[in-house]
Amino acid sequence: MSYEHGFFAVPEDFLHVSPPAGQAAGQSHGSKSLYPPPPRTWQGMVRTRILVASGLRLSGPTMDRREIERLVGRPESLPEGWSFDGPWPAETMPSGNITAWFPTPMWIHALDEAGPTGGQSAQRARERWFEGGSGSSTPAQPGWKSLKRGVVPNLPELLSDEPPMDRLHVPGHATRGPLGGFVRADLMLAMLAGRDPGTRESEEIEQRLHLADLPPTAAWEIRPGLNIAENLQPYPGMLYFLTATRHRARSGLASWLTTAKEGELPARALTEGLLRGGRKGRALTLHPLGTIDGEWAKLRKGEHLSAIPSSEELWFWLYLASPAFIDHPSRPIIPLASIMVSVSIRAALLCKPLILGGIRRTGGGRVQPLDNLPYVPAGSAWLCHMTGGGLEDRKRALQALHNRCALGRPEEWAFGFGRVLVGLMRDDQQGGRA
Repeated sequence: MSYEHGFFAVPEDFLHVSPPAGQAAGQSHGSKSLYPPPPRTWQGMVRTRILVASGLRLSGPTMDRREIERLVGRPESLPEGWSFDGPWPAETMPSGNITAWFPTPMWIHALDEAGPTGGQSAQRARERWFEGGSGSSTPAQPGWKSLKRGVVPNLPELLSDEPPMDRLHVPGHATRGPLGGFVRADLMLAMLAGRDPGTRESEEIEQRLHLADLPPTAAWEIRPGLNIAENLQPYPGMLYFLTATRHRARSGLASWLTTAKEGELPARALTEGLLRGGRKGRALTLHPLGTIDGEWAKLRKGEHLSAIPSSEELWFWLYLASPAFIDHPSRPIIPLASIMVSVSIRAALLCKPLILGGIRRTGGGRVQPLDNLPYVPAGSAWLCHMTGGGLEDRKRALQALHNRCALGRPEEWAFGFGRVLVGLMRDDQQGGRA
């Protein structure tokens, strides 16, 4: 029986998690933080905190390496039965409950509904697919069945710097491409349940949709610095700038650590004290997670999957909630809990790759760099077609897949990489029906 430890980390200063790139000083040099911290960085921060709370000696000749490995595992793996969920950008609502923010799914597009001067709305992009390459304006025949051709050969284009603006189309509207930004957990649940999010002008939507490159829990902050020599004198002209994040009041990072059994962690290791991470080990105050908002709880449990469409053809979206390294991003391997059903991928909507690296500590205190690899970032999505089995078989398969780390390298799942959410399509969104 596993035990889940929820905690809420509140940065007390700016936070800068460096990308895997050189950061040479000089007026034209700068570095922009990764946000939220990638799973590998986060699990390292948390495991270090557990070791500090244990009171073990972590360096010197009296360091007990076996006891350290028994408590938190080896550098490349966690103890058996351990896994991470998060970190999730989160905020405390006026009710006192905590809710999270997610990158807007790539299948949600911005539409011009009232011409150049009209407002912007967000709607589920559906019913048509542009089969041509970049810049094509020739629509396929209406209906999802047209997705069976012209999808895979052009998918490398979706990994370019430009979003796939010409890929999806909503009949009767001009599309601006993927909406972008972030959505609150309650709006995310509505999108996963197959409901159109509505118009941005409504007050209700405005509170749940944030069109920026950061969620409303944090803001960018420019931090200048000067390269200092060993004699503590500054190098002439060696100025640099860090683009870090500054969290807003009542905001932080929510996370869970699942252990194989209760009592494996030192008392209050993750609910009080400081978590340190990022450049110069900035402090994050640890608190108990508290009560999460009901809509976020429903999203985590997958309650929307109780209303799976009863049509013969089941289409669904597979949303990537945390980064994953996938050998073939256009056709990831999807593990299924039921042998009665099969899934084929009919479209991939991929964000710009996220380059992640890291270090591995070896014997004698030496550090070995990890390869810098292109990860598929959160917000990416795949359109999937499920066949076989009955309604209950499909429901069980989707429920087993939802909110699980299931894409990419299996050895990275325990760290929190490759977590997916399942998004449904209503009967009127399948098979080309209006």
